[in-house]
Amino acid sequence: MRLLTKMKSVMVFTVVIFFVSCSGGKKQQQMPAIKVPVVNVIQQDVPLVVSFAGQIYSDADVGVASRVEGQVVGIHFKEGSRVKKGDLLYTIDPIVYQNKVDQAEGNLAEAQTYLIKAKSDLARIEPLAKINAVSQKDLQSAQAQVEAYESRVKAMLAVKNNAKTELGYTRITAPIDGVIGISQVQVGAYVGMMSSKVLNTISQTDVVKFRFAVSEKDYLKFISLAEDAKEKERKLATDMTLTLSDGSTYPHKGKFHFADRQIDPTTGALLMEAIFPNPDRFLKSGMYGKINFEIGIQSGAMLVPLASVTEMQGNYLIQVVGDSNKVVQKPVKPASVYSNAYIIESGLELADKVIMGGSMIIRNGMFITPEPVEWSVGATSPSLEKGK
Repeated sequence: MRLLTKMKSVMVFTVVIFFVSCSGGKKQQQMPAIKVPVVNVIQQDVPLVVSFAGQIYSDADVGVASRVEGQVVGIHFKEGSRVKKGDLLYTIDPIVYQNKVDQAEGNLAEAQTYLIKAKSDLARIEPLAKINAVSQKDLQSAQAQVEAYESRVKAMLAVKNNAKTELGYTRITAPIDGVIGISQVQVGAYVGMMSSKVLNTISQTDVVKFRFAVSEKDYLKFISLAEDAKEKERKLATDMTLTLSDGSTYPHKGKFHFADRQIDPTTGALLMEAIFPNPDRFLKSGMYGKINFEIGIQSGAMLVPLASVTEMQGNYLIQVVGDSNKVVQKPVKPASVYSNAYIIESGLELADKVIMGGSMIIRNGMFITPEPVEWSVGATSPSLEKGK
């Protein structure tokens, strides 16, 4: 009896579970599929844009050094300020060099006095020599004295000029226009012309250089897109844009400047340089960024919205509408980003209906109700109006 009672209880419990399960299943089947916006793949010709990382350099960085030895007795600029060519930057103690000038002027004056006397003696002897009142030896001696003191005056004048030049070097001025950096010496420091220490550096930043390395493979690809030399020059003259490290785009366009004479055998890369105007001096030497420029046209490129592509551990995935409106996840290979779209290189068909993306509830294999929406390349965001 107890066994029969237990069997009846198990049967009743099983029946209850069965009806509950059936009831739940009916509720799940009755739930409508969620509406999901889908877009068509757009096919059009797009510019082929390449990007290379690089670094910003000043147009010119000129070191300021002392050409004479002495103690720094004055600093006449504000660090980080803009200076003009000829502005006074540093003063070296001038006493020693002023003494040299004074001494040279004294020696010059003495030599000039002796020269005047020698010329006077010659002027007195020459008439006497004509009437044989003095010997030719005396005349030649007087002429030699004049020539000797003329040479001495020239030598003393050179010494004086050199002393004045050294005195001038005690006033260190800006060699170029630009922005001056942090001083490497302070008042009281001793500097010398034989020292390799640079007192400061002035940078010209109205125009900056952007240097970037291009691999040999990319270089060959780039060259192959140009049919002739003129076409290569035209492509290199294309406006270049600069993306800064925070993702913002620098407002001024750049131009190609030059390519190095050879590919670096240690890195296999070719160094190139572009120049950018920097009227506000916003760009600083040492900043990093990414340069972008067009090298051709990609015909018949397939484009989808950025939001439709998901990246997971280096793999790119896209969701499309399959048979019976079932979500199908496809691996794709994007070539690059163009405006508000990805250029898909492989893994996608032109006839695919692409799910807009951006929702975490859409899963591979689930059934949906596709709702077509319009979108266009270059728009700020795809339109969410229903397609006809």
